[in-house]
Amino acid sequence: MSTFNTLFITNESAVKVLLFVFLTLSYNLAFAKTATPKIQESENTAWEQLRAFRTIELENYLKVNAKAAEVFISGDNGGDQMPMIFFRVFQDLFPQIWGTENQKYAPVGLSLNVFDKTTPLPLGMALKEAEVVTGSTQLNRVGLTCLACHSGEVQSTSGDAIVLLGAPNTRINNPHFLFIKTVQHEDFTAEALVAAINKKPLGSIYQNPTYLQTELTERKLVNDLENTRQLVSTLKATAARIMQAYGLYKGLAYSGPLAPDALGEKRGSMNVLFTTYLSFLSTGPTMDVIKATFPTSAAEVDAPSIWNQKDRGNDHWDGATSGHLHRNIGAAASIFNKPVNIKNVDTISRFLDGLPSPPYPFAVNMKMAKRGEELFAQNCLACHQSQNQVFPVAEVGTDQHRYLNLTKNGASFLGVLLVKLCSDDKYCVKSDGTPYSPNDLVHDSIGYVGGRLDGIWARAPYLHNGSVPTLRALLTGERPAKFFRGSTRYDEKDIGFEWDKEREHTFLYDTSLEGNANIGHDSTRYLGLDWKNRPQELADLLEYLKTL
Repeated sequence: MSTFNTLFITNESAVKVLLFVFLTLSYNLAFAKTATPKIQESENTAWEQLRAFRTIELENYLKVNAKAAEVFISGDNGGDQMPMIFFRVFQDLFPQIWGTENQKYAPVGLSLNVFDKTTPLPLGMALKEAEVVTGSTQLNRVGLTCLACHSGEVQSTSGDAIVLLGAPNTRINNPHFLFIKTVQHEDFTAEALVAAINKKPLGSIYQNPTYLQTELTERKLVNDLENTRQLVSTLKATAARIMQAYGLYKGLAYSGPLAPDALGEKRGSMNVLFTTYLSFLSTGPTMDVIKATFPTSAAEVDAPSIWNQKDRGNDHWDGATSGHLHRNIGAAASIFNKPVNIKNVDTISRFLDGLPSPPYPFAVNMKMAKRGEELFAQNCLACHQSQNQVFPVAEVGTDQHRYLNLTKNGASFLGVLLVKLCSDDKYCVKSDGTPYSPNDLVHDSIGYVGGRLDGIWARAPYLHNGSVPTLRALLTGERPAKFFRGSTRYDEKDIGFEWDKEREHTFLYDTSLEGNANIGHDSTRYLGLDWKNRPQELADLLEYLKTL
């Protein structure tokens, strides 16, 4: 059985899986493809059969699109990133930041790459092969990929980890700044790096015989202390420029008494506008431009799910970016990948257009789900369909800080950035071959998208800023003021991840901080029914939402 089967079909033999497929041949494929899948089987049909069907559908999609899936999982998104040989001693030198080797990158919010067991890099990081330059040898680099923020995880009933491709990574811990924090550490010196590298056995850097000669060459290069000092100095200068820009940004957007810590622990939330701005602030725009363009308040958002992109339309939280390629290029730039690898991001964008959402891995009461389907159609479907609608903040009532961040000047600035980032005449032009203008790509927003709810069970916590831990809390209005984020233990009753217990590598989310409010989407106009006082209907709807 493949790695993917091992992850998504637990405790079932391949024969049983095939039997499930035959039993569900009449199952309407719209179940996994539309915003309102129809439960067409009898009420006695086992959810396990439907789950197996959708699991195989997902596995087949990965097989048919194997090359694109490989780029999505382990492809280079661009940028002049961290030398691989340096990164491999981070756990030795900076365990307080990256964790120990035994912790397998859990403190960072990453996990081992189950799709490629030949790499020592965690899922969410990729190797960038050095370009061959005549007369010189370069070091291979590593950097963050889409999966750093868009690969979720949930514990199965047996306690095993199930990887959810395209789901929000509820554990990711501000990795952009962990690199900067590392580079600025007093122990990030050529001497310390070389000493740590030389303590590691030959072959341990790449852990792959194919790269043994590469490792030998790189070890020789870094042992030239003068060259390594120059490289360390360059990395420190880059980090210093970004942090200088951060100081300017903080003075505008993160200076209030209730502002969250922009560089602190996050566990699944982030400000991607902030990091995109920082990538370019370090090039030195004037203070007048900064004050006229950049937001004046914090605006943390939740990492979104990114499957079924073709049916989603504008999928940023505010629906302000047009075009999947440019949106994804902006996302790649937000993790300091500059210049962006346009070819790879284009491949990833096409792959995500049809990537199915993962099926709910636990039990479902199909009788209740069938009743819940009708409730969903009556009370939720009008807003949550394909091709996202944008709802005004004043009407839906959710926290307005992200909306306020994307001012007219800010949208114009981001549009200009996207044009600069994507200038390739093969990928970055309209169908008629003409280039995009900034106004074609980004516009100021009126609010937030509603969006389809495919895989909603795996997208907790909820609302654009991840301020509500479970679907039950969202629907009933019984929303905690503080809760723990980062657990992969699942709450099958309330639909969301465990939030009321502090665990290792969890983070206390405070809804009183700027941008973190858990308000909105709470009137009968947007909820349909008073679910708090309709317990049976609520239970039925929650059961149905598990099946999306």
